[in-house]
Amino acid sequence: MEYYQTTALVANNGYRDWDRELRPFWGHPALRSSLRAVYTESANSGEYTTGAASVEAMNVTDYKTSAVGNEEVHLKACVDFSDVRNFAGDGKEIPRAAGAPSRYQFDYVMRHQGAGSYWTVNEQIPHPEQAC
Repeated sequence: MEYYQTTALVANNGYRDWDRELRPFWGHPALRSSLRAVYTESANSGEYTTGAASVEAMNVTDYKTSAVGNEEVHLKACVDFSDVRNFAGDGKEIPRAAGAPSRYQFDYVMRHQGAGSYWTVNEQIPHPEQAC
């Protein structure tokens, strides 16, 4: 999934230019707003990651048609973060919280942005309580 590849590149690069790099993937302002504080703080403090998350499985849970080309698909994805390591600005590794799963479910809503356009992430809901 190109979204996760780009997110990894941004995080591996100290979150520099996160808004410019990730904005094309976000179809709804609420998604950008929800991630803005986290990404801005990470960039300002010099945090970074190594590795990348991977989508291990993905299933369509709903599909809505549209007469004007704005179809919507709902997905449930198992995302594996075990290859991702987080580091503080001083280079010290930030350990994963005790008991936090490295593989868990996400719900996504993807929306097509109209004829001749592309699909965007309109909603992203993590479910760390749902290991996969």
